[in-house]
Amino acid sequence: MSIARTLMTAAFVASISSPALAAFPDPGMWAIGDEADGKPGRGIQLDRQGGKTLIFTYFGYREDGSATFMQASGQLIGGKTFVGELVEFKNGRALGGPARSGEIAKVVGPIAVTFSSTTTGTITLPGELPQKFGRFQFESNLEGLQNRRFAAATAGPFAYLNAAEVMLDLQGKMLRMELSWGQPQNTCTHTGDLVPAGKGFRSQGVVSCSYENSPTRYRIEDLQVDEYGMLSARLYRGSEETIVTQPQLINITGVCQSKGAVFVGISICRPAELGRDSVDLME
Repeated sequence: MSIARTLMTAAFVASISSPALAAFPDPGMWAIGDEADGKPGRGIQLDRQGGKTLIFTYFGYREDGSATFMQASGQLIGGKTFVGELVEFKNGRALGGPARSGEIAKVVGPIAVTFSSTTTGTITLPGELPQKFGRFQFESNLEGLQNRRFAAATAGPFAYLNAAEVMLDLQGKMLRMELSWGQPQNTCTHTGDLVPAGKGFRSQGVVSCSYENSPTRYRIEDLQVDEYGMLSARLYRGSEETIVTQPQLINITGVCQSKGAVFVGISICRPAELGRDSVDLME
């Protein structure tokens, strides 16, 4: 390996070294324990609008079988914990009824949540033991990951971007991701599982790089390609020990490159290539 290439590779790797960031919970519907069985049940609607404030709306049933909802709100502590009081309400406006303001019926009890990732955690409800708690996924968006190439940029702890190229492909339930950058080109190939996680996916496995003699471990969180073909993900790398305690972090963003014929240059992916209708994306 040339001296210039060695220095370039070292600079790239150094730029992605940083401690893991707090994983803020993904807004949306969350399932409690193993209760997501496809039948009418209970759950949590969690809202977060880019900050630390969380609003939990619990929907479930009373002892007599009638439906109810309760709410708790407060601040996320340390990037992973929440403690609040579940409050039940009454006398609000009914469907088709006149306007009237609801009022507190009673404070039901404390709710405590510990998040282990953006889409998983543990929840303790009033009168119940701690149990698993996870983002409910009702739609799979695999089209954006199937044999797709992206013009991308990577960023570590410093305020600059590195131009890169990302190639994603699925092999059964396994993910293969190639990340390439630099001149001459360096390539890291990531191969591992693919697990649905909220509006995206997570993956973990082995990464082999052209500038390293032996493979290391990786973990990807919040991997997604949105309806406009924009890629985003957080990639963590490290040894068997440091992948958990102090992994290297690289943030990835990119735009999908179309496979269709174009007259000049490479165009972005068309809606049909991502399993969507162009009418759906009209503004």
